[in-house]
Amino acid sequence: MRNIDVSSALENRHAGFLFHQVECLNTPRLAWEPSVRFCRNAILPNRFLLTFAKKAIQHNSEETILTLCRRLQMPEVFFGTARQSLPLAKLIHFGFEENETSSLYKMYLEFDPKGILPNRSFLLHRAFKWDVADKERHVLTEYIWHRSLDVPGIMDRLEGVYQDSRSQESLAIAQEILQLAASRPGHEVAYLEVTEPTNDRRSFDLNMYDALLLVGDLYPYLLKITEHFRIPAQQFQDLFERIKCKRFGHLAGGIHRGGQDFFNLYYGVEWREGKTVAGFGDQEERNSLAQISRTSVPRNGAMLETTALPFQNGSGSIKAGDRYEITAGDDHYYNYCWWPYLPVASVENKFRPVNLLYHSFELAGLDARAYQLVQRIREAIGLFRTVWGVKWLGDRLAWEFYFYDYQRRQREVSISRVLEAIRPIIRCDVPVNESLGYFMFSLDVNGELLSGARTLDVVHMYIGNPGSRVSSGIAYALTAGPTVLENFYFFFEATRDLRQAAEKVLHSAHVDVAHIDIDRILRPELRDCNTICIANKQRNDTAYFSGVNVDQLLFFLKLLDYPAQIVGFVEANRSKLDHLLYDVGFDYVAKEDELVILKSGYYGVF
Repeated sequence: MRNIDVSSALENRHAGFLFHQVECLNTPRLAWEPSVRFCRNAILPNRFLLTFAKKAIQHNSEETILTLCRRLQMPEVFFGTARQSLPLAKLIHFGFEENETSSLYKMYLEFDPKGILPNRSFLLHRAFKWDVADKERHVLTEYIWHRSLDVPGIMDRLEGVYQDSRSQESLAIAQEILQLAASRPGHEVAYLEVTEPTNDRRSFDLNMYDALLLVGDLYPYLLKITEHFRIPAQQFQDLFERIKCKRFGHLAGGIHRGGQDFFNLYYGVEWREGKTVAGFGDQEERNSLAQISRTSVPRNGAMLETTALPFQNGSGSIKAGDRYEITAGDDHYYNYCWWPYLPVASVENKFRPVNLLYHSFELAGLDARAYQLVQRIREAIGLFRTVWGVKWLGDRLAWEFYFYDYQRRQREVSISRVLEAIRPIIRCDVPVNESLGYFMFSLDVNGELLSGARTLDVVHMYIGNPGSRVSSGIAYALTAGPTVLENFYFFFEATRDLRQAAEKVLHSAHVDVAHIDIDRILRPELRDCNTICIANKQRNDTAYFSGVNVDQLLFFLKLLDYPAQIVGFVEANRSKLDHLLYDVGFDYVAKEDELVILKSGYYGVF
């Protein structure tokens, strides 16, 4: 979310995970609205809402939203109500809040009041809220909009919320802020009351954005709130200085589930335009988003590459079909940079992407050790942590396994950890300095290594590229001797940054653009995707296209003359593979007006 400071909010790993999952929806517009809670002896500032229009998800919007809810581990008891309510929803709000003891995820469905009579109350929001660590702690909340209430009418309703004599000071403050907003020319306060069927919560929400107030305009009232709740003065002052110039939006308050009064202050809503760029690098925004997923699986990375084995018909090989895996409701989906995405079709009874990898193993005639390698890695770092690549060298297949950890020095899965996991199959004695800030590494593996005939003598390490205008990374080769610079990678959002990607292609030592049509590299059939990566390597350049669909994958496989068995497998199982997005790429050089493809690959996860 460019130009919006979210880094402090995303220091909580659960917040970061939610933020990036919603960003991966790639909606044209996405709103960020922070808030702060004032309660007894505390200010709780790490709260926010992310808002988008349901129609902004162009395909399978309701299933996509439910899939995101599953990834956030929304309690199963909510799914029936959520599924019934989604067709009526106009806006979707995903929320996060952190309190003294726990973190909560929230999803609000906002319904369209069009056609409702002015004097009728209306269910504007239905919210699903749950503790990220204890799914038994959950609550359904409903927000009723009392339309056409004037200020005296709202005053009366506030008195009904604050029935306890101990909360009269909060009532007075709420009424004073209401009068301030109501005094602004042309302003009409929207008043909502909040109910939860399973408890005694009584609260309200006052929408005051169009009063055009700044948070600073509320200073005397916020001081009263601070004194009422006995919040340390310096804690309040530090917060106020950060947000005083932000637009004031909502005031929520009342009596919470535990019987204590509270206030929530919503402010500074900002809209983000355009799609998110996925990639890897050291831009400040990317660093803040890199906190995701530690709640579900470890966040680390490596790449293992098997040297090419001759293509065969697979006689005597392991039967891959016996190992094929079917999707489950809690599956995770990632691109080749290990950035999450949401499926683009129904996921029920579909293939996991690992089946494409297993199929290639069978075609190449690999024995059980290839499958054992996959299993050992899964056992060490978990499901969906490894990105695989199937490579075609024109007459033989090769494989790469990628593992990322954007936590760098705080990584949980290191080079050492992965090497130890695969040691029974592959041994490596290359010294590793785990204090280096790498976010990814790779291993080249050949048949001799798989058989134990020799040890691994090279580890490829990837670091960020600070100073680059786009997301970028650098690859080095680690050996028992000197460290060698290998490759540079540059990531571009496919639609917005297409011109920059083209300029990167044109500035090459391997291609004379006077003789090569750039569309032969930035293929029009493939660049309708999420991200384009251009890599500069020692002997060639590479173009990668991230987020292509199954039909684009088939185009790619046919264009690059992949074995008929691979093309046929994808065509025969298209309906079981259409929920996935894929990443494809090819290494190229030019010989005058001939573009030579040296190697190509397609990617998935296991």
